[in-house]
Amino acid sequence: MSAGSAQTCFRELCDLVRARLGGLHSPELLIRSLDFARIEPLQGRGGWAATGAVPNREARALERGGAELIGLAATRCTSWQAR
Repeated sequence: MSAGSAQTCFRELCDLVRARLGGLHSPELLIRSLDFARIEPLQGRGGWAATGAVPNREARALERGGAELIGLAATRCTSWQAR
């Protein structure tokens, strides 16, 4: 959800695609990084419904943008598995 998570996931996805397909290949991605400073206070107040509404809204926006698969990286992506 944060910039740090997005950077880690983007780098790992690029590495996986390059390893699998080689050359100049790279993943076709839509990325939405959120400002966690706006989400944390919701969690602190126990506002879990409001907290959950944030990634839900963003996922729908990505879907409208053409996303076929949506992944949520809330901390770090460290163990992607190539399929």
